[in-house]
Amino acid sequence: MDEITAFYIEGEKTLIFRKEGKFFISFDPIDLEFVKINMIGSEMLYLISQKYKFDKIINHFTNKYNIPEKSIYNDLINFLKSYRCLNIIYDILINLSFPTEVIPNDVKI
Repeated sequence: MDEITAFYIEGEKTLIFRKEGKFFISFDPIDLEFVKINMIGSEMLYLISQKYKFDKIINHFTNKYNIPEKSIYNDLINFLKSYRCLNIIYDILINLSFPTEVIPNDVKI
């Protein structure tokens, strides 16, 4: 992620991410607040912006960081569940074969 300075995700609304030091900053267009995202979370969101399917994202992190697949799986799911702009990118996650456990119960798939 060193070479990436900005990227965006086209979801229900466009999310723009800009690198600020060791974090990425994005604007939450629903709550009208800036969101600070660490590099690992930003890397996952970048891969989503590049249309990587969930299994390819798991492989990317497993190979790059030499971490067991189950650990990466749980970390990615937990990150997404806590990501405040998740509702903006639901459709993308479904199209990229993300597990349905990421999607809250009140969202129709």
